[in-house]
Amino acid sequence: MATTPAKKKSQKPNKGKQSQGTAGISKEWLIVGGILLLTFIAFFPSLSDGFVNWDDFNYVRDNAIIKDLSGSNIAHIFNTSTYVMGNYHPLTVLTYCFEYALFKLDPFYYHLDNILLHLVNIILVYVFFKMLLSFHLPPAIKEKGNTPQLVAVITALLFAIHPLRVESVTWVAERKDVLYTLFFLGSLIYYLQYLKFAKTKFYVLSILFFLFSILSKGQAVVLAPVLLLVDYFIKKKFDQKTILEKIPFFLLALIFGIIAMKAQHTSLTTERLASHTPLERLMIASYGLVMYLYKFIAPINLACFYQYPDKLSGFFYIAPVVVLGLAFGVWRLVLNARRSDSNLTKDLVTGTRANSKLQTPNALLFGTLFFFFTISIVLQLLPVGDAVIAERYTYIPFIGLFFLVSSLYVRLLELKPNMKTALQVGGAVIMLFFFVQTFSQAKVWKNSTTLWSSLLERYPETPVAFNNRGQSYFDMPGQLDKLIESFKVERDNAKRSEIAEEMSSKFGMNAEDINNPDKVKKVKDVFYQKAFDDFNKALVYKKDYSYALKNRGAVFQNLKQYDLAVADYKKAIELSPGFSSAMFNLGLNYVDAGKPDSAIMYYIMAEKYEPDNPEIYYSKGIAYKQTGKMQEALENYSIAIQKNPRYTEAYDNRGNVYFNLGQFDRAIEDYTLSINMDANNARAFSNRSMAYYSKKDFKSALADAMQSQALGNAMDPRYLEILKAGK
Repeated sequence: MATTPAKKKSQKPNKGKQSQGTAGISKEWLIVGGILLLTFIAFFPSLSDGFVNWDDFNYVRDNAIIKDLSGSNIAHIFNTSTYVMGNYHPLTVLTYCFEYALFKLDPFYYHLDNILLHLVNIILVYVFFKMLLSFHLPPAIKEKGNTPQLVAVITALLFAIHPLRVESVTWVAERKDVLYTLFFLGSLIYYLQYLKFAKTKFYVLSILFFLFSILSKGQAVVLAPVLLLVDYFIKKKFDQKTILEKIPFFLLALIFGIIAMKAQHTSLTTERLASHTPLERLMIASYGLVMYLYKFIAPINLACFYQYPDKLSGFFYIAPVVVLGLAFGVWRLVLNARRSDSNLTKDLVTGTRANSKLQTPNALLFGTLFFFFTISIVLQLLPVGDAVIAERYTYIPFIGLFFLVSSLYVRLLELKPNMKTALQVGGAVIMLFFFVQTFSQAKVWKNSTTLWSSLLERYPETPVAFNNRGQSYFDMPGQLDKLIESFKVERDNAKRSEIAEEMSSKFGMNAEDINNPDKVKKVKDVFYQKAFDDFNKALVYKKDYSYALKNRGAVFQNLKQYDLAVADYKKAIELSPGFSSAMFNLGLNYVDAGKPDSAIMYYIMAEKYEPDNPEIYYSKGIAYKQTGKMQEALENYSIAIQKNPRYTEAYDNRGNVYFNLGQFDRAIEDYTLSINMDANNARAFSNRSMAYYSKKDFKSALADAMQSQALGNAMDPRYLEILKAGK
């Protein structure tokens, strides 16, 4: 039936109708273009945001995996045993690889790409619902009304600027959300194309896009039941063919679901599985479901982290009752949908509903079940992440609710023409509120300090926020050192001015201050004190917080209070026996305290949990060198290089060992490799100069010494005179 009107149109060309149709299409995409522009403006503040210490460092800044685009590394990324922060999403990691290759660590481009992916997803949301409603509406209605376009436009607009989109779009580490959604929606669209045209290529493309979606984020496994929901909505006959069509989707969902569960078991968050009874997990899931619905209606007091309560109380006990009430409502929707189906069949025969444009109960049921199917996997019945709810988890599920609201809104416009102006004004006010909220929330992600300070303003007893803000303060002295080093090396006056301006804005220091050690130390101590205070506050609210103990230990270590650092690190390991970063830090602390043998023991412990971490082998190499075990040092530096072929410090230190062993040619080879990767490595030039000098190649030694000095590394004048004399 759906194809007959199209044939009649083609047999009776009408220039007026064609022009009108073309104009309609142009107007339609002009509106979509307006939504895209509005969305870009709403998220524009995020282009000034940097990386934050909420996974961005692990995924991008400090992630050695993304810094190599070789075939072997790409194969390693797609290996089903390669996880990043307890997740298997190789396609997402691959996008970071391309960005790093093109833009290094400039956060602007990472944020821009997230926004662009979100804009593409808006288009896909529009296309999907327009196609879906075109399937659902009778041909006579589809020709007369613009309901599919209007519902699709409003759904796309809500999806575009609802404030709970901010976390998924503005947070660099949540690239996986915008990426898996692109392929998720693409798979649904190709599935509808397959049903419409009965061509196998669309079916294959639907499966392929589903695979890409799963490889971007494990949450995509929920697409399989959503396909059945699509079948129901378009009234596809449920027969053997329908079941067989879904088998590849469910098989992929099962396979990658197992991989995702295995990956999650590598993270500390799975310890929570044993911390609540099944009944408590049911209450937590009910609470999460209700809170997501609340945040959908009232997106206020937004936060990047919603912590688990220490003890369930209050609304956690009431939430299951609320969910039962919602379930009753869905059941009523099912009854209404069935009644609607029956009436629709009769009306199509008699033609009594030629003017009806939307079967609302079916739309409401589809939107409700779409939301429930896609959100159910993250309701914490099984632990996913370390938060009771997370705004990012709504990126796809809320699409169902957006469709539900859009369908109701359009139906109200049809049924209450006398209220049309009031409804339009009300809708515009809500959209304006969403836009302002989204624009404001995007600014919150500017840096780690603003992110966690914002959370603490709204939820002041959140230990994670104190810990992570403390970590941001703790990192500031390191940033100051890098700025000072860059300022000394930089020869371009314009860039030196930019560095000086950054030092002034972040640290209140001018160019002259960098040569004042007391001033530099005083500035650093201010940040260490702020960090120390925040870690202590985190421990006030959560005494057994292993991460805060580890971080406070790092402050003690920097203050050279090594015994206090040891106590905090060991306590953290006691509380979390698999806490490899605490083991690693304890090893660093022992090296600083002059106890390399103890350091090696803890590095070996950390290695068991992170066998692919090059930092562990590099640090172990340093400890072995301090104990005089040069062969073991060489072996560990080599492993570090194998794990990260661009690890310049490892090349430098391995070269130093070769130098100490009198193997000057091999030392020069390593220094040269380091210099080739970092032409501003003043220390490598200095070391290679010494190696050339040892080989009595005074000309090469002098050239390297002068280059090292030009890069800001002061060389001994007597050494330079010796080289010039060629002695």
